[in-house]
Amino acid sequence: MQYVIVSQAHKATYQQVINAVEGEMIEVGPEDVDFPGWVWCTDQHGISSWIPKAYLAIESEKGRLLRDYNAMELTVGLGDRLSVVVEESSWYLCETESGVRGWVPIENVRPL
Repeated sequence: MQYVIVSQAHKATYQQVINAVEGEMIEVGPEDVDFPGWVWCTDQHGISSWIPKAYLAIESEKGRLLRDYNAMELTVGLGDRLSVVVEESSWYLCETESGVRGWVPIENVRPL
């Protein structure tokens, strides 16, 4: 397991995010220019979030999720310790010491 420490605070951007299961169909929009590899998507409930392009089988303007996905970002402060679950396109899916999972930009953390 890889561990990191927050070197620059990060505040979660969105209050409501996509939380979907493998096989769910998603509307696919444009790719992020700041973080290539992420696409803006909207679920069947009208909630929009960034999803890693690698997690989607894209067919025109629709995509099918290839795995379960939760777009929740973590709000973290300087010095917080996190464990890295997965790395994806300049972001880490991390877990806090209290067990909460969410995404954090890699540029906001450094190895422990």
